[in-house]
Amino acid sequence: MANKITCSLCTVFEHDMDVMFMQGLLSDNGFLALFLSKTDWHNKGLKPIHGELSNTDADLGETDIMIMLTDGTKKYTLLIEDKIDAVAQPEQYQRYIKRGDKGVAAGEYSDYRIFIVCPEKYYQFDNEAKNYKYYVTYEECAEYFKIKDNAMSNLRYQEIMQALEKTKRPSQVTVIDEANKFFKQYCDYQKANYPTLDIRTKDTSNGYWVEYRTAFPYERINLIHKMPNGYVDLVFARSKENIAKLEYICEWLNSHGMPGISAHPTGKSTVLRINVPALHYETGFTNVPKENIDNCFHAISKMVEIAKLLNSIQSFLEK
Repeated sequence: MANKITCSLCTVFEHDMDVMFMQGLLSDNGFLALFLSKTDWHNKGLKPIHGELSNTDADLGETDIMIMLTDGTKKYTLLIEDKIDAVAQPEQYQRYIKRGDKGVAAGEYSDYRIFIVCPEKYYQFDNEAKNYKYYVTYEECAEYFKIKDNAMSNLRYQEIMQALEKTKRPSQVTVIDEANKFFKQYCDYQKANYPTLDIRTKDTSNGYWVEYRTAFPYERINLIHKMPNGYVDLVFARSKENIAKLEYICEWLNSHGMPGISAHPTGKSTVLRINVPALHYETGFTNVPKENIDNCFHAISKMVEIAKLLNSIQSFLEK
């Protein structure tokens, strides 16, 4: 890039990033598309018409970034929580839902989608963050701005990278008593009914995403039950460029007695996925239908077998 402009910030605060993200979403159609591509709104032809920072409801708290969109007839809204390294507040995602529902009821917009935008490391380690169905990482944003040959994108790239430099693993996660109780009962049910499964997630966590050991020896492949999302995912880290290969594997599995498996890109990774009933700790474990719980564990067991199959093929090819 000719005559590249550089900037150096003594520190970067979340409000600085809020401003940058809002400006980008309102002015850069490609950056907006990065967010919309994560949702079912990607083909609605939505255009931004309004943005707000720190939109606060006296009873339901604050929305960091609000972006109003329109398809020419109806209005839609993105409600975005931005985090660099601050620990998420308990029930933060649920308050976003309540604020979104309130806006729909008031006729402010027809529908909404809730995002968290944060460093990839933050999303991995903060359990509350994993409640968000839609997320965009700082790294994805940096990658987007890095390849654009204009001064504003270059400055935005540098700001994101300086924000990433200050990130650290959160010193603690917000452990919610009800969520931890639900997870422990989940673990007890697994031990009593599916003893061959091996949970890696510590029982001192909220357990929103439960990781399982598999026979696969590779560190970059993980089996995760994403309880509130309703997914059982076999995750292949940093493999987005190989999605076509995973789709082929998926087709083969579907045609050989293992239906209901799909392949998806997720950020820089890809997953083999089985959709299962979503499990929410607010329901209480004893109130979840046994059929729903067993559906989840059957899917997890199936993914363990798939991991064994892939491991055997890999081991065979390496000999």
